[in-house]
Amino acid sequence: MDESIEDDRTLAAVYYPVSLSKFIVLSLLTMGIYDIYWFYKNWRFVHDRDNSTIMPFWRALFSPLWCAALILDLRKHVKNKTIPIALVVFLSIVYFVLSIVSGLPNPYWIVSFLAFVPLLPVVRLINASNQDESQQYVSNSTWKLRHFVLALFSIPLLSFVVSSSVGLIPSTQVVPGSSLWTYHREYLENSGIIEADEQILYFYSEGFFSIKDDGNLLTDRGVISYWREEESNEFYIEKAAFSEIAQIAPEYGSFVESTSVTITRHDRSEFVLLLSTEDRRDRLFLRKLEGFLKKSQKKKKRVRPE
Repeated sequence: MDESIEDDRTLAAVYYPVSLSKFIVLSLLTMGIYDIYWFYKNWRFVHDRDNSTIMPFWRALFSPLWCAALILDLRKHVKNKTIPIALVVFLSIVYFVLSIVSGLPNPYWIVSFLAFVPLLPVVRLINASNQDESQQYVSNSTWKLRHFVLALFSIPLLSFVVSSSVGLIPSTQVVPGSSLWTYHREYLENSGIIEADEQILYFYSEGFFSIKDDGNLLTDRGVISYWREEESNEFYIEKAAFSEIAQIAPEYGSFVESTSVTITRHDRSEFVLLLSTEDRRDRLFLRKLEGFLKKSQKKKKRVRPE
């Protein structure tokens, strides 16, 4: 055999080939971070191929803005494997939209997990542009120990994030009462925490897996805090109608500490509400509460005898 004939497997790969299955799984496990890495590797190839001054890191970090440019570069340099301009525009727009919806409130932001979907035709095109058994394709597609370690930590985290966002377990932020599941409301009613016709406006629980041992509510009638003491296992419920509240005293927390709101009744009895500071939704809770208190005070003045 002529030794000058180069083995196809040693041919330099173009762009960054990786199996579809690995691309999909790692995109999900990393909640989109792998997509940024994939973009970086492809822009790195373009940088080295053209000896250009582009900055692969920044193009990867802002991939929603540079997605179309990468597909157009691929379209230009991969012969006999063209991709229609209309499809380039469509895939780029869909990727951009799915990337920016991560800023939406729960649970809608979860749609951003699917941002990898419009990239799948591009991944397939890159793979088709390389030898299926090329050395780099095989290397990039092989599951290594670090990937299994990543899965070991990511799967529980991903499960927690999704479950929290859709309300199966307590959210890490103050949520609208409408986001609570039916069985959550049934528990609150059956436990005597709310009345059957009481509307929950905002809710927050510091419970990890369940709302049964802790909760803070703003309803259309007042505020409620309930909790279970760990040592005695006794269950407590504190309520205050808007007309019963003399003062509220918030102490704003931090990223790692909840906001505490001391509720003082007219009879000078007190209890505390705890609210997550995430996305500053504790402010939403308090602004709504303050609005109800002002209305209650105005109503008292109107009915006060002369």
